[in-house]
Amino acid sequence: MKILKSIGWFAILLLLSLLLAALFAPRENSFENNTTIEAPAEIVLPLIADLNNWEKWDPWFQQDRAQFRSVSPYNN
Repeated sequence: MKILKSIGWFAILLLLSLLLAALFAPRENSFENNTTIEAPAEIVLPLIADLNNWEKWDPWFQQDRAQFRSVSPYNN
């Protein structure tokens, strides 16, 4: 019985410490990533505007070539 009581108190203290940590945690998170492309807009825009060209420059496609992508004909 003493072990169950100890486990119960530990669980209550753990819960209270998590709630206290959540009280002081930041309310919002943000992530920003910038890349500068040294090319004229006339060259870059057609590559990113047409979804069929994304696999040519998308880094995730280079890492996972087994992925399936489908482009709706209604986006054109």
